[in-house]
Amino acid sequence: MIPHLNMYFKSYVSSNVRVIRINSADDINSYRNDIINGKIEYFVFSNGTDSIDQDIKGKILKINPNQKLIFSENGWLTWQDFLYLDFHGIGNNSDVYTMTHETLPDVKVPSSLRSFVNDAVTRRLSVGKVCNLSNYVLVPLQVNNDSKLIIGSPYFSKVEQFVDYMIRMIPPDIKILFKNHPDNKNRIDIPKLPNVVDITDSGYSKSSLIKGSLFVAGINSTFLIESIYMNHKTVAFGLDLFSNKGIVIEGYGKSFKDIIDAKLNVKANERFINTLVSKQIPKTHIIREYKKITDNEKFTTPCCTIT
Repeated sequence: MIPHLNMYFKSYVSSNVRVIRINSADDINSYRNDIINGKIEYFVFSNGTDSIDQDIKGKILKINPNQKLIFSENGWLTWQDFLYLDFHGIGNNSDVYTMTHETLPDVKVPSSLRSFVNDAVTRRLSVGKVCNLSNYVLVPLQVNNDSKLIIGSPYFSKVEQFVDYMIRMIPPDIKILFKNHPDNKNRIDIPKLPNVVDITDSGYSKSSLIKGSLFVAGINSTFLIESIYMNHKTVAFGLDLFSNKGIVIEGYGKSFKDIIDAKLNVKANERFINTLVSKQIPKTHIIREYKKITDNEKFTTPCCTIT
């Protein structure tokens, strides 16, 4: 993530961009005078959920409560092409998390930029073969050390617990399609049951899996944002940017019938997606193309105002 952040800010910012490596939180004292005197406009964190990052954040704000910070993570639409930036944190520490349906901003994303993102999402989600299965619930899994599980999963500390919960909650006449995270080298063992299918190595495209499902259910996987993007029924069992807005069903404690009968506020989807698009920055391989569009449209994301 660091190379992408470094390249992006250097491409947009006329002032100095410097990558610093911190081995302990006390190392930040080397910059104490600059922090006190306001010489550092922003500290940009890669993620920011690690304990050392939290310690550094605390020390910085103790030195100067007004010091500006930016936190980053892989983007949502799509994670291969974009990073997400936020002034407060990632996941349920972000400012978007605190927004409700009523307070979501009506961000005017230029049509050319939205088309650029739409093309990227369509291309990524359509990779693979079409899934022709029916009558199933799609359950994408995460890795156990996922930072989102650490900060945004109040009900499940392990992915295995979530798998067991879903098997108990979904009726036996409904298929459950579990998909291990592609980065999970130690895959979650999927129980061998008549209605349980492990599709990790199936090669199915994300778009066909989402479209064909009764609903997509996850803790706070990227898959959920992609399902929201497709205006599909999405059920979250954890906390993240999409919470509190009526665009996902908060699934914990609900029955299968409750979820099937629930209605979503799809009218808020567009404002939510545009908010995310406005807070994404391009990874290195598409910076030039992205800059051409945004410069032409004179569009700046909230985190581009440092130019």
